[in-house]
Amino acid sequence: MCGIAGSFGYSNQNVMKSMLKSIHHRGPDDTGFFFDSMCMIGIKRLSILDPKLGKQPMTINNSSIALVFNGEIFNFIELKKKLIKKNCIFKTNTSDTEVILQGYRLYGINFIKKLNGMFAIAIYDKRKQTLFLARDRAGIKPLYYCKVGDSFHFASEIKAFFNLPFYKKEPCFESIDLFFSLKNIPSPKTAFKNTYQLEAGKILIVSKKGVIKKTFWDLNKKENYLKSDGNILEKIQDCLVNSVKKQLRSDVDVGCFLSGGLDSSAITVLASKHYQKRLKTFSIIYDSNIKSKNLDTYLSRKLAKKLGTEHYEFLINQNKLYQDLDNAILSFDQPFAGTLTSYFLSKEVSKHVKVSLTGDGADELFGSYIFPRVVEGKKNWNNKSNRKNFMKYSMDFKKKFINYSSLKNMSIYEIKDNFLSINYEQKKNFLKKENLFYQNINYIKKIYNKYSKEKDIINLALKIDFKSLLADQVLSFVDILSMQSSLEIRPPFLDNDMIDLAFKIEGEKKIKYSKQKVILKDAMRKFLPNEYIDRKKEGFVIPVEEMFLKKNKNKIKNILDRKNVGNHDLFNHDYVDYVIKNISKNDFYMNNRIWILYCFQIWWNQHFK
Repeated sequence: MCGIAGSFGYSNQNVMKSMLKSIHHRGPDDTGFFFDSMCMIGIKRLSILDPKLGKQPMTINNSSIALVFNGEIFNFIELKKKLIKKNCIFKTNTSDTEVILQGYRLYGINFIKKLNGMFAIAIYDKRKQTLFLARDRAGIKPLYYCKVGDSFHFASEIKAFFNLPFYKKEPCFESIDLFFSLKNIPSPKTAFKNTYQLEAGKILIVSKKGVIKKTFWDLNKKENYLKSDGNILEKIQDCLVNSVKKQLRSDVDVGCFLSGGLDSSAITVLASKHYQKRLKTFSIIYDSNIKSKNLDTYLSRKLAKKLGTEHYEFLINQNKLYQDLDNAILSFDQPFAGTLTSYFLSKEVSKHVKVSLTGDGADELFGSYIFPRVVEGKKNWNNKSNRKNFMKYSMDFKKKFINYSSLKNMSIYEIKDNFLSINYEQKKNFLKKENLFYQNINYIKKIYNKYSKEKDIINLALKIDFKSLLADQVLSFVDILSMQSSLEIRPPFLDNDMIDLAFKIEGEKKIKYSKQKVILKDAMRKFLPNEYIDRKKEGFVIPVEEMFLKKNKNKIKNILDRKNVGNHDLFNHDYVDYVIKNISKNDFYMNNRIWILYCFQIWWNQHFK
């Protein structure tokens, strides 16, 4: 796990050092550089595998090929055995970096397709005068780039570009428009002009001829579905066990985030069983007056005790949240208003381990969020009995944004827009008309059209979330917030085989009458007691409304005051003032929109005030 940066068509040691210094938090263990007249690449390394011999940049063929990469390749042992049979000679012991390098030397950039892991890779081939960049299938590791004149630049975080003497920092309002709906900015866009994020499953080929983007992996546009429920349960169980085993590979200690929910509890049980040492587990706890989190605390403690883990709890109270909240928001180079829990937990976890497993990805693969659950309701709407069951089990979001009488006539992407934080219509209230781009529908529709041949509309909805919410929000906040404390996060549910398997399972086996993750829950009964499986979903989310918004109305009002937002003048001030004034009376969703505006303004003040 590392921070990487570099340039093609430009080489300057002092600039390279400044770029890496700005992302020092991603890899405090070591620093490395490679330079020639055409290219420079560098790394800040967090040493996980082969700390002594696995240094980067790593070179081969008399330094004609140089590589830096951020992430981990979980099938590197299996790939290494195959490469040795092809007469590859390895100089390192447990370095996954050398496996990529030897694979590239033998097979070229197509070797990327064989990797099972999380990665952002940069390979400079001096012979071809070409720089190759690649990002993993799910988008677990970030990779940004920009082109200025004849030079091309890349980095793990955008802040590295601010050290380029010719980089001009300007806001991109068309991209920012999407933030207000999504709570993040989707790749390939960023909040800055002429600056982009490489999408998941993509390769960039950079040479003197220009920049070419290619896809090395994508979700299938339609699936051939598995049939036997019993066989599917075994496949899920075996797949997750194998993934956890692979992701426990490390030359440093590994721990687990343990929230008390289904996903993290399942990962913890399997990790505890297959880890060679006593497993360390980590939980966030809250003051007892935060009632919604009491069950999380109870169940995480109970499981840790049962498994005999070395368990740590870290208290988040109103004081701690207030002191550190803006710092958490400013971990991001772009406006971001998703959950910040990982920031607070990672800060403490990094004192004990360098690597932690999480349950991330299960919701997007197996159906937990409101959007695919409503799509399942649409599918069954014309059946009176099914519709009745759907309404019975959808009480948690029954009144949220949507008119059920119109559900059967709505397109999938219109349903998705209804469940965005500030949808197409609501933007008219919050933002001034002259600042509206109305990109919500087009953004969602573009993803929808790509997979519209998928006849299983539940899985179609899950594919939309996988290609948007997962990569650009969930995985983004996990990476940025954990790496702020030099902690590597690994998500076993996003193993290549698990992703492939999950999308071969029919949607109606995942969501039934709005009940979530049905088949995953059935599969996990082999590993977990029913109280972890049948509990109400809470989510690994700090209750910001209860702990911050309602307690700090004056601060929020000051941050969003007209005189403080004048240099962008995006907001409809009268409406924003009205909503802030009524924070204590507002519902959760309205207050969540104020949170989005607050996060934006904190970011704006940092970069443009």
